[in-house]
Amino acid sequence: MRTLVTSTLDVLLARVKKPLLPNMYVHQAVRQFVTVCLQKGDMNNSLQSRRKLVSFLCTLCYQLRDDPSLAGVFFDGAPPGEEVPEFKIFSALLSVIDNSDLLHANSDRPVDDSGGSDDDTQQEAKQQQQQQQQQQQHQEQQSEEQQEQATEQQQEEQQPEEQQSEQNDLKMISSRGMAINRKLTKQALHGMLCCAQLPSVDITQFIVSQTEFIDCMVDRLVLCYQQLPTTLPDAESETIPELGEDPLFDQFFSQLALLDVVAGTTYQFVGRAVAESMRKRFLDFVVSPALLHQKETRNRCATVYVRHMIERCESQHMHLAFGNFLLGDIENDREPETEDESGQHPMRVTLIRRLDSLSEQLSIATLGLFDTLLGLRDQRILTNLVLRNLQDCRHIDAESRDYYRKRFSRSWEQFNDVDARSLMECFEGLADFTQDESFDAYLVDAQGEEQLWIRAIEHWADDDDNSNNNDAGNDDVKRDLFNVGDAEDHDENNNNDDDNTNKDEFYYEGLFMNTLLNKVMTWFQNSFSINLRLTSVLSKLAYCPHPLLHSFMLDPRLPVDNSTRLLLPLLSQVWQKGRKKAMAMPKFEERLRQAKQRLNQADSHTLETMDNEKFLHGMVVFEEFLKELNAICSAKNNLKHIHAMQQSAIQYDMMAAATSNLSLGAGSIIAAGQTPARPERPQRQDEQDNDDDGDGGLP
Repeated sequence: MRTLVTSTLDVLLARVKKPLLPNMYVHQAVRQFVTVCLQKGDMNNSLQSRRKLVSFLCTLCYQLRDDPSLAGVFFDGAPPGEEVPEFKIFSALLSVIDNSDLLHANSDRPVDDSGGSDDDTQQEAKQQQQQQQQQQQHQEQQSEEQQEQATEQQQEEQQPEEQQSEQNDLKMISSRGMAINRKLTKQALHGMLCCAQLPSVDITQFIVSQTEFIDCMVDRLVLCYQQLPTTLPDAESETIPELGEDPLFDQFFSQLALLDVVAGTTYQFVGRAVAESMRKRFLDFVVSPALLHQKETRNRCATVYVRHMIERCESQHMHLAFGNFLLGDIENDREPETEDESGQHPMRVTLIRRLDSLSEQLSIATLGLFDTLLGLRDQRILTNLVLRNLQDCRHIDAESRDYYRKRFSRSWEQFNDVDARSLMECFEGLADFTQDESFDAYLVDAQGEEQLWIRAIEHWADDDDNSNNNDAGNDDVKRDLFNVGDAEDHDENNNNDDDNTNKDEFYYEGLFMNTLLNKVMTWFQNSFSINLRLTSVLSKLAYCPHPLLHSFMLDPRLPVDNSTRLLLPLLSQVWQKGRKKAMAMPKFEERLRQAKQRLNQADSHTLETMDNEKFLHGMVVFEEFLKELNAICSAKNNLKHIHAMQQSAIQYDMMAAATSNLSLGAGSIIAAGQTPARPERPQRQDEQDNDDDGDGGLP
């Protein structure tokens, strides 16, 4: 009888257009009915009653999502004599979660979490023994399966038709039961997601602190990840199956999307709880052994998976979880780096070292990971990788250091003055490509990307203002944000240090930037794919409008000491080497044009030697990268002028509004029959001196 009432209430609440639940008599009756159903154990009864009750509870969750004011009706405070509140709807749905719907035929695959503690010889011997044992077991299983299939076929031929139909019915019932369990689990997850997004602090704290909802979601993510293949299907590709192509990837990324939605809720403590659970139960426990695996195919596959996970997450707390896992404590670790790597985060050092790995595919995958991290436009990630080594301006010449500290303490609109002409002066003999169609495409992309970076910079200022409860103006916020400090403080505190600093002191740009600049120096020894990934990472850094990073990447006139390597001078050296080799190569222009055609057509057939082909590809990528840098400079200057015009328009509107207010005030005074008082002209200094004599200022 309760099953029939449950289905009836479910249909009424879901299909009646006029909301019934806000009625006091309705929601009180529904509350009592839910309490009775849970006390009678309908969730543990037959599959049909369980399915009806789950559907009814999910409908209630959807109703609460549409009208959050009714959430308090079903949420009980701490009962008498107890300190823990109750939210019976959520607790009942949480009991429905069954991870058996995630276990497939390949879930019995052992997960190799060995991090490389044994010797190589012992591991190779163990791996060979395991492979031999697996091959023998596989052969034995195949022979046993063949024998079982033959006997089953003989038995089926001998069995009557009635018994075969009974077995088929049992198989259909079991498969249908598994499908119903999966459907119930999905319904329960969506219902709990609606409850977790309710704008109620008490309910949200109950879900986070008094239930295992978040840990359950992360455990489901772990099960989904363990079913993914440990090697990529294509050894030369970093792509994964698209949505709908592979059910394993679909359920993993759908589970990750649910966690991302929960982490992006209104309350910050929910996101922090999700990030902490992700770090402890998934990243450190499952992903870390895969990234540090000895086999190159395993850790490369894990690197590609992590990159795709970061790309699909939108919550700042999820970004923080991945950033802390890969780079260390990105919120608090802001001290400049040293050449001693003993105190640095081991995962960070390992990943940066892989940028210059002997394995080209591993280097490409790791460059793609850092490209994705920089594409988040996160202040903490940029500070951890690059900015903390520039914040003290130690890379600038000691004589000009104070001037640039004062200059960099201003807002970003006042220093992005590097034009494309001054940039191209570093490359002698380079043809003008501003009329090229590809340059126009680069310029359009650069303008859109630069606007995204400026919005991100504004969010940095907002986050810094909210975290510090600072009510100062925009200039103060940006000064603290850029982390350059006040120029007066530098004058008082650092003059003695600057005087005692040796002009030949070695400046260390940090492990990440040092590795990138070393890859630039070996430009023509790199492969085409490496240079493509390298230029993508460098362009991400060049797009950033931060004053320190902008000058380091795009200002060729920045006065630096002898130990500092800037990007443009290094590119100029690479260009001079390439130009000399190009002048010595016969028919260089024709061979370069043919190399471009082969790249556009994806044609690997060539008569060039490997070194010449690599050099031609390097020249092609180099020219395209210079176009992109030129477009970035042009886009920054255009946005700077647009911002200046907007500021002048705002000032003009303010002056016009003030003038209109003055005129309106004078008109009201005249209408009242009064004469507006004329403001007195301020006296000059000579008039004040003459007026001191007591003669009214007469000569």
